[in-house]
Amino acid sequence: INEFHPDVMILNRGAHYVSDEQLIQHLNSTVIPHIVNWQDECVLEKKDCHFVWRSTVPGHPHCTQFTKPAESVEEMEMMIATSPQYNWDKFKGQNELVMDLLSGSSLTAFNMFDGYPINILRPDLHGPAHNDCLHTCLPRDNIYSFITLHFLRLWSE
Repeated sequence: INEFHPDVMILNRGAHYVSDEQLIQHLNSTVIPHIVNWQDECVLEKKDCHFVWRSTVPGHPHCTQFTKPAESVEEMEMMIATSPQYNWDKFKGQNELVMDLLSGSSLTAFNMFDGYPINILRPDLHGPAHNDCLHTCLPRDNIYSFITLHFLRLWSE
């Protein structure tokens, strides 16, 4: 942050599960103070800076079996809950925890980029030839680029 001092920062914790207590501690002691300092610097430099938090998206058990988008968030959540590998079933609750923390913090402003409802319905984007059921693959999955461009356009108006 200090070296490049960006105008836009999009952060995500990644699919690296830690307990709720560890997550809260890390956000409160490290992440939020860094973002607050960055926002303060933006004000001092009279820069229009934007902070975006992107929610964490679970992988999809048995992803190689999907050839089209899913139709039900609830059904996908049940599938994830019955295959609790990697603690993917805990990501939705931790996304809510992070939103509560950010909303109650001393951040001056932030936007939420909620990838959860988008990606949970796309078990087909992992690619049939891959055995990686967490990461999606370009060029088939380019939705985050479009959403980021949408944010940038809104902010430039």
